[in-house]
Amino acid sequence: MGVVSVKGLRVVYRRTISGGFLCRRREEIVALKGVSFEVHEGEILGYIGPNGAGKTTTLKVLAGTLFPTAGEVRVLGHVPWRRERDFLRKISFIMSGRGLLEEITWDLPVQDGFLLVRDLYGLPEGEFRRSLEELVGLFGLRELLEVPLRQLSHGQRARVELAAALLWRPRLLLLDEPTLGLDILSQAALREFVREYVERTGAACIVTSHYMRDIEDLAHRVLLLDRGEIVAQGPPGELARRLSGIRRLRVVFERGVSEGELRRLGEVVEFDGNGAVILVPASRAVEAAKGLLEGFPVHDLTIEEPDLEEEFSTVDEDHPIAEVLDIPHVVAGDDAGSAGTLHVVPHELPQGGLGEDIEPQGGLVQKEQSGPPQEGGGEFHPRPLAVGELPQGHF
Repeated sequence: MGVVSVKGLRVVYRRTISGGFLCRRREEIVALKGVSFEVHEGEILGYIGPNGAGKTTTLKVLAGTLFPTAGEVRVLGHVPWRRERDFLRKISFIMSGRGLLEEITWDLPVQDGFLLVRDLYGLPEGEFRRSLEELVGLFGLRELLEVPLRQLSHGQRARVELAAALLWRPRLLLLDEPTLGLDILSQAALREFVREYVERTGAACIVTSHYMRDIEDLAHRVLLLDRGEIVAQGPPGELARRLSGIRRLRVVFERGVSEGELRRLGEVVEFDGNGAVILVPASRAVEAAKGLLEGFPVHDLTIEEPDLEEEFSTVDEDHPIAEVLDIPHVVAGDDAGSAGTLHVVPHELPQGGLGEDIEPQGGLVQKEQSGPPQEGGGEFHPRPLAVGELPQGHF
């Protein structure tokens, strides 16, 4: 068994829809439909897909902050939603946005935030000092230790938050959009820090991102999620090659030109008379750029590569992600992805995606059984909790 073992994970939300005065109905939203995968020691898994595909939902279940509807999940030998103390000391869940230290120690020096983490996790002083010294050196934080957190740049705060999340040396990192909002240099530095930590400690890591560079630089393997199901899996290089098959020529003209004349160079997706965006195959990008420079009054010209977010923006009910990326339909076996090919897991995709104003099905849930949960399986068949039945140790 790997660090993470997920079998048939299913999460269903309910949302209330208003149909007018005194008229409300409940609608079920299937966030995850039977997701199964494993992650092993020393492996970085790229977990990608369009908005609403179920990526963050999966990470929340693995971290034990969200109860699943059904399925079997084991993380480092633990059932996550029991949130046992030993389990919580083995994982670290980092989401984009404000981190733990930003919420609690905003006006305090960085070092005080690290001391708070020490006390929260009950770290022995010797272990804490060794980890702190290593992480301060790795992240280049020595000059920031006495600086209040609020005075740091966004990139510096991201490094501090990541260092704080590694102080107890977690064996599993769950990173949800870790580079969101960072500049290019800070993104590259954060990726290097994560890669270095995994190599040093042998920890496992699951990272979600809409930035192709994050996936290429970090992930050993990629799972592609769409509408709550894994639709493809394989090495990140193959996904990058499929995305890199198209180039975008963004051009600004010195004076107005005809759109019809531009169409002979490629697909014109944007045009306003004085500027245009043209899509061409990567193999013809140089030729098309030469045609623009020689045949049109070009003021500025750039050649761009598409990113994941832009590719995913074309996904809808009629165009699933596998079709958008033009992935051949191949059944994924036990060795899927081992030969350098991105394999599709064929199935009928559900309609729709995650909606707003949603809540987990049945509210707080627990296993359908009498007496305390049994050790072992981690298989989950929930029922709603009655008043007064709140599980212990979950908050």
